[in-house]
Amino acid sequence: MSRDEGIHFATRQKWSDADLEVEIATLQGAIQSWAESKDLWFDCGFKPYLDHVAGEPHEPPVVTLLICGGDLVTVLGGEDPEGHEPGFREILEKRGYFYENLNGYTMAIYTELEPLSSAFVRYFHWRWVCSLVTQDTADVYQELYDHFVRNHG
Repeated sequence: MSRDEGIHFATRQKWSDADLEVEIATLQGAIQSWAESKDLWFDCGFKPYLDHVAGEPHEPPVVTLLICGGDLVTVLGGEDPEGHEPGFREILEKRGYFYENLNGYTMAIYTELEPLSSAFVRYFHWRWVCSLVTQDTADVYQELYDHFVRNHG
């Protein structure tokens, strides 16, 4: 996908949740393929921001977290003897993304494009709200179970 194609796709006006999930998977696939082609994909993976921090998302939204190990940590951590980091950055920029090294091994990936960023804000906020309801629902189920044990057991 060329930069223009990626930006055209990313700047469209309507994004369903399914579209955003495909976008995340496509971005992750491109990153992993690039790292594998450079023999850098060892002890690496992706993690949703919500799963990592268990907290409310912020703006700009973290689209995905790249958790690095092995040689990719070296490349993205500032020591890049073979000069791979510009290629990584280019993979992201072609699609309208950039990254921030959070702690040496965790890279937060953000989009720089609107309205894609706004769509991700909406999507991740909704996922966070649902995670709150899920936790509360578990408490309600326990209370119902306890009630029936006490009164019908």
